[in-house]
Amino acid sequence: MKWIKISVILYILSNIPSAVAVDGIQICNYDKSDELISVIHEDFYNLRMPRWKQDAEVLGTEKPQLIFDKKNISGSDVILVPFIAKGIKYKKEYFALYRCRDGSIEYSSGDFTPLK
Repeated sequence: MKWIKISVILYILSNIPSAVAVDGIQICNYDKSDELISVIHEDFYNLRMPRWKQDAEVLGTEKPQLIFDKKNISGSDVILVPFIAKGIKYKKEYFALYRCRDGSIEYSSGDFTPLK
């Protein structure tokens, strides 16, 4: 079900024209996935987690371990970057949508899953 939502979001956002650079680095190609992961990592820790108090409480930390799988990164003008935030007792799947045109990032998320 969540993949259907993500597919719809990607379809809608894929019609946005693309711009190419953030700090002089073109990150909207797959050669630069490390830079894209770094941008999302920084945004998630510095801008999102301080505002998402409930997520931090359930995860048990404001600095969860972020686990990215480069083979699941997809898209062109809007890039889908799924990752897992692993806390002390729970983990949660997030989906970052990076828009190449302006470097904005939006997030969607799944449910919390207890760690075993």
